[in-house]
Amino acid sequence: MNTEKGSDFVSVEEVVVNIPLKVSVSNLSLMKFNPFIFVNGRSREIHLPDFAPTSKMDRTLLGTQKDCSDESKGIFYRMEDMFCWALDFPRVSANESAWRYPKERSSVVKAYKKYNEWVTNKTDLSWFDSTISGNVNEEELY
Repeated sequence: MNTEKGSDFVSVEEVVVNIPLKVSVSNLSLMKFNPFIFVNGRSREIHLPDFAPTSKMDRTLLGTQKDCSDESKGIFYRMEDMFCWALDFPRVSANESAWRYPKERSSVVKAYKKYNEWVTNKTDLSWFDSTISGNVNEEELY
């Protein structure tokens, strides 16, 4: 829903998730934070790029179908073009605008002009900032 321009917008309820920690943390580095989901059973994890799976992951799934994970090189959850299975878009505050996702039947590559460059060299961390001129193709964004 909410991916096709010209279609009715569907409002959704905002959900707040609180995650209680077992131990107190004074300095949490989000760069080392490893949030993940699992699909069709606990043993099928999807992590952010290059974060290792947990011990509950069925490791025989790594490197199958379109996954190009290579545990010996520390490469996880990537496809043959090194594109990621999942992305995380940080915001400084809740007031900052959210990431603008591509419209239906488009892709992040079409919508974000510098995505390929970021996948390759990881240096331009502003590739998804739609307020920077030249970063996006507005026609491909919802």
